[in-house]
Amino acid sequence: MLQSVAATALSALMVGVFVVQVTVFAGENAATPVILIVPLLLIAWVRSRHTAELVRWVRRRG
Repeated sequence: MLQSVAATALSALMVGVFVVQVTVFAGENAATPVILIVPLLLIAWVRSRHTAELVRWVRRRG
């Protein structure tokens, strides 16, 4: 159930990595985080129904 949440969080981390690569390392290897973001966002999109189920489950529990 957490695949979508994990993929979204890792995508956000990759955005931060991209910013660091561009600013600190002058763009060296900046394409790597962008390349990783694409499949992560695809996983998050495909699993979005599971995220909705997770939100409903958490609301019922709390």
